[in-house]
Amino acid sequence: MEIALKAHFQKKEFMHKLLTTEGSPMRNLGKPSDDGNPYIDLEKSTFIIGVIGLNEAVEFLIGKQLHENEEAARTGMKLIAHMYRRIHEFKKKTGLSLQLKRLLQNLQQEGWLH
Repeated sequence: MEIALKAHFQKKEFMHKLLTTEGSPMRNLGKPSDDGNPYIDLEKSTFIIGVIGLNEAVEFLIGKQLHENEEAARTGMKLIAHMYRRIHEFKKKTGLSLQLKRLLQNLQQEGWLH
């Protein structure tokens, strides 16, 4: 996850250059629009960390895929819960808006996240 965080900072820095460099095709997207806000505001952007490879991680750890039994599903949920906690640590540490891709609501409904 630290690698994903580093990549998001690099992406933000690169996008900032594109939005502020004269002659850049992205330059106008960083300027204020009719409502006074830029089309792309990196300070309000949310950066997403996905969970691709979760099934493979669970299979490596316990020898079963997520759909094969309850233990595998619970192991996957524990991994996601750990990622969720790390995301919140990163948010506090960096101020960057981060989210796990599309899983938070499901985990909260299941009682894994509080």
